[in-house]
Amino acid sequence: MAKPPSIEIATVLPSPAPGTLTAAEAHAIMKVAFLAGEADGRIADEEQDAFSGLCKALRALVDAKNAQMTDDALEKTLDAFTAKLDKSGRKACLAEAAGALGRELPRDLAYKVAVAMSLTDLDRSDAEGDFDDELIAALKLSEEQADTLAGDVYAALEGED
Repeated sequence: MAKPPSIEIATVLPSPAPGTLTAAEAHAIMKVAFLAGEADGRIADEEQDAFSGLCKALRALVDAKNAQMTDDALEKTLDAFTAKLDKSGRKACLAEAAGALGRELPRDLAYKVAVAMSLTDLDRSDAEGDFDDELIAALKLSEEQADTLAGDVYAALEGED
């Protein structure tokens, strides 16, 4: 069977411009994406590929030369995050990541990235739906805001073809 086309999560992000995000905001978005990817209890190959592309795109939105955005730094951040996830659970980790997203743009981007990440394996589960509800609450988005942002994601991904 043919491998499904990959989803480029970067298409839901703004055009690369250093300084659009702080390193802390980019790390928080990366953490939200990770949580979205593993919400169903597994991380598919498509999700891993999408996550790698996301990290590259986030680097461009911060500054590719920022020491906190190197491959090594991002890997250390993710390792520490997964250790915390194992110890404290998803709810605590989501609350911490959401807390780093005080500005509207990064908060909206985190939600868009999570929606896109949930679509990468083409297998939407109840667990992913539950995570979506948790994320909306953690980011303090209204249902209307979430619907608008999700619509933006679908439009961006349709434009990939």
